[in-house]
Amino acid sequence: MRTALKIAAGVLGGGGKIVRYNLDGGLQHYLDALAGGFATMLVTGDSIGAGVGTTDPANDAWPNKIKANLISTYGDAGRYVAAFNNDELAEWTLGTGWASKLANDGLSYGYRGLFSHSSGDGNLTISANGIAFDFYCFRGSATVAHTITIDAGTPVSAGGPVATASFEKTSFSGLASANHDIVIDPGGLAYPSGFLARTSSTGVIVDNSSVSGYTVKLFMTPAQKIQHRAAIGFDLNIIPLTINDYLNQTALATYEGYLDTTVGGLVDYGSVLLVAENESGTPKTIPQSEYAKIMLKIAQKYGCAYIDIPGILGGYDTWNTSGWMTDATHPNTSGSDQYYQELVKWLA
Repeated sequence: MRTALKIAAGVLGGGGKIVRYNLDGGLQHYLDALAGGFATMLVTGDSIGAGVGTTDPANDAWPNKIKANLISTYGDAGRYVAAFNNDELAEWTLGTGWASKLANDGLSYGYRGLFSHSSGDGNLTISANGIAFDFYCFRGSATVAHTITIDAGTPVSAGGPVATASFEKTSFSGLASANHDIVIDPGGLAYPSGFLARTSSTGVIVDNSSVSGYTVKLFMTPAQKIQHRAAIGFDLNIIPLTINDYLNQTALATYEGYLDTTVGGLVDYGSVLLVAENESGTPKTIPQSEYAKIMLKIAQKYGCAYIDIPGILGGYDTWNTSGWMTDATHPNTSGSDQYYQELVKWLA
């Protein structure tokens, strides 16, 4: 599909505006992984990515539609289970002393942190299907290793003493294709932050971690979250975050600083696609287009891919009169499909 669509540099829209940028080189790591038979993708958006405003978010949200397309084409290789997503927190069983750490930046948006606990507290457990697991854990300085036990087998030391905070990855392979019970003993200051559960050696793992209210700052607060994404090394990180920063009127310098740090922490590990979202119909002082300009600037700085949805498909008035909006901010099912149709042709 991409053969006739190759774009190595910027493509101009109306008024000489760059609406697509580096959709060749900026996605090369991901495309190579896809061609090799196994690729991972993480979408971290806001309520639009979560499908708010659509009829059936599980099927209508554009990241979920991309996931369905890729799985249909390449196969389902498993899933990623975060430890800081509201939708996935219920999968984890927290032992005595554990809690979901709140890091809501004072904006009352709810859970944004990793699991927290005190040294010596109870274990953390989860059940998952897979033939192989990659566990990711953020550790504070500790003199005691944390361990991981699968199906009541021999505990595996997942990290020895560390002098400074760091991320660690522990892998298990050769497991039977079945459901497995996993127990994590934190030992010292260990904070499990998620894992990849592979059910096949080939295919794709696509996770939609979009959460209502996300801004670029919340995407990387606390700092462990952006470090975690980098440590996992997703083959593609898609970041569609402009509309809430616009609605919150984030200072442009602040927005640029956080986006620069975010992208700079990811590009050495995989491809990054930045997506400027549809325009909101709520008027504000700083135009939404200014946030898109900064997003393009960061894409050019790091050689990332970039897509400007309103630059390609029109502003709020066009979306509203086309019947693509459910309110002043959120696309409806038809609007979400506009995202899907534009993005999937570069990713499949």
